[in-house]
Amino acid sequence: MKEILFLGVTQFVDQHIKYVDVNNLYKPIPKILKPIRKIFFDFNLPFKSIWVNKNLYNDIQNHKTIILSATQYNQRVSKIIDTYHFKDKRFIFWYWNPVDKIALPKTISKNWEVWAFDKKDCERYNLCYNNTYYFNEFVQPALKSVLKQDILFVGQDKDRLGTLINLSKEFKQYQLSYYFHIVKDQTSKVKYDYKEKISYQTILDLIQSSRVLLDIVQEGQTGLTQRIMEGLFFGKKIITNNKEIVRYNFYDPKNIFILDVDSIENLQQFMAESYHPVSCDIINEYTISSWLLNFNVNNE
Repeated sequence: MKEILFLGVTQFVDQHIKYVDVNNLYKPIPKILKPIRKIFFDFNLPFKSIWVNKNLYNDIQNHKTIILSATQYNQRVSKIIDTYHFKDKRFIFWYWNPVDKIALPKTISKNWEVWAFDKKDCERYNLCYNNTYYFNEFVQPALKSVLKQDILFVGQDKDRLGTLINLSKEFKQYQLSYYFHIVKDQTSKVKYDYKEKISYQTILDLIQSSRVLLDIVQEGQTGLTQRIMEGLFFGKKIITNNKEIVRYNFYDPKNIFILDVDSIENLQQFMAESYHPVSCDIINEYTISSWLLNFNVNNE
């Protein structure tokens, strides 16, 4: 058994369990009951604990450090965990999305350390900072693939469709090929040829067959996205609208083109130049092992 229990992990579970213990936060329920559970959490109704994994108390009891991923629902669960009155545990509430999209830190009790991936959020709300992380397992061994497109975007709409459509026109103007795999979500308001969700292995295949990854952050976000991690670990160039990326130790203008900062007229030159390798020491700072060490915890 590991020292750390990570609650609320919904992605890359098979990779996480190599480093931390992971367990379901909520009881498995039939699909027909999910709207009812949603009402309980949306309206913060009493007796929400009926939806929580019955083994949660014991899971926490058997670990020293508990990390809870930040979502609106999980913020409600943090209150349930508070009622357990553990005295010898370390609780970390971890924002790996912008704070204003979830629950404000002031709603989290003082039993929890509050950490975030976005430096601006940390400054704004006086939170502890930890970087985004990724898994070496996805990129070892590196595979050789035939390049099929210059530029790749994969992601949900998140109000980015207009920006992506405008960028596609720019790319066409500079005779750059692109593939946009945009998935419809609750922000999608206009008719568009949205794509279905695809497996992460399919995304990895698309990354391998692309020259450059396109990273479009949501308004106000400065934290590093998964696309940035993929570019870093796969050795792919990045086009991004995150102007704060210059603050990170892997930033290199030969590898990263910043929209509305770098001149669009220089995009073809950027595409033509070779990727400048980033040192392994820097890349290792963004592994999950380093992420855990930043919390000052061991993962054994």
